Amino acid sequence: YLHGYDAREQNRLIAQAEFWREFILEDLPSNDSLDLLEIGCGAGAVLHVIGSAKPQAALHGIDIEPKQIERAKQHLASLPNRKDLRVDDAAALPWEDNRFDCVFFMWMLEHLRDQQPVLAEALRVLRPGGRVVITETDYNFVTFPENADFIELMRAWRTHFARGGDVTFARRAGPALVRAGFSDVRVRLGAFHAFAGQSGDQLSRNANYHADYIEPEIEKIALVEKVELQVLQRGVKWLRELAQQPDSSITGTVFRATAECI
Repeated sequence: YLHGYDAREQNRLIAQAEFWREFILEDLPSNDSLDLLEIGCGAGAVLHVIGSAKPQAALHGIDIEPKQIERAKQHLASLPNRKDLRVDDAAALPWEDNRFDCVFFMWMLEHLRDQQPVLAEALRVLRPGGRVVITETDYNFVTFPENADFIELMRAWRTHFARGGDVTFARRAGPALVRAGFSDVRVRLGAFHAFAGQSGDQLSRNANYHADYIEPEIEKIALVEKVELQVLQRGVKWLRELAQQPDSSITGTVFRATAECI
């Protein structure tokens, strides 16, 4: 996992889920008492959003890192939902066939080089009529005005990310689900656009949200990708100060893929 497992990153994941709360809850099955599995549940941030909206739902989570499951148990402890959190392999799930109403992925499949074994397992554990929900992005953000340091920052970020993950998966989620054997595969775009002067200071919130997960990695990126650290630092600083510029904005897309189990 590119971002590591320390407390800072776990807190960031929890804040990130709140940032995307409304989008997380879209496309879930309407059943309030559904059995839901999140694969790559991390610190339990997404499960907390879902559980707080659906207190009758049974929440199941799996992650390969024990530190994440330990934090997830702490984070979800106050919710009344039934919970089952496990350390295990997403490509060999420890649950029986036809177990869940919904399997949920968020910012997880982009961290794999081969997603098909995990998608095959997701299909196996879904009940007939069950739904898989996938959320990913491709980190192709557009800002106005443009800035050379920020452009280089994002180019280096994508190159570094691709060493252990797959920055193209968001655009390939549909075909990947078809190959895995899902039916009624659909992909829609959840675009975001924030601009200077918008109520609620949306541009500053959005820019800082992206800077918060990029900035901790820039020393490693500079070293591995042989980019001047000062360039990356200036790119992050420019992003954080974007809202101070007149007529400025940031635009991007989030990919939401859904499919059904026959």
